[in-house]
Amino acid sequence: KTGIFTGEHERFLRENPKGNILKVGDFNATPDSHELQFLLGEQAPVRFIDNLTDSILASVDAPKWRINHILPNANMQTELIEGSLQVKYSFDKTTQRQLLDHLPLVTKFVAKGY
Repeated sequence: KTGIFTGEHERFLRENPKGNILKVGDFNATPDSHELQFLLGEQAPVRFIDNLTDSILASVDAPKWRINHILPNANMQTELIEGSLQVKYSFDKTTQRQLLDHLPLVTKFVAKGY
């Protein structure tokens, strides 16, 4: 699956080398999975960056999985507002843990040079 997307990412950046690419969602892939390592690796044709840190995860009570991701490419990383990535709580933590098996994430970017 990752090969198909990589070809599209490379095409986007050939058309606009300074272009932003943002991969967001429930990938059903943990940080140590082959798919995520392929996107995040130094040798990846288009490199994405995982900004979800242990300190952000510390705010969550014993998450079972970390499969939701917000991954900007290297170009877009400079537009990420530092400290804005967080787990989104729509309910109190106990209710959210009972209702959801995912960690909804939010972050903010600022458009530069447009």
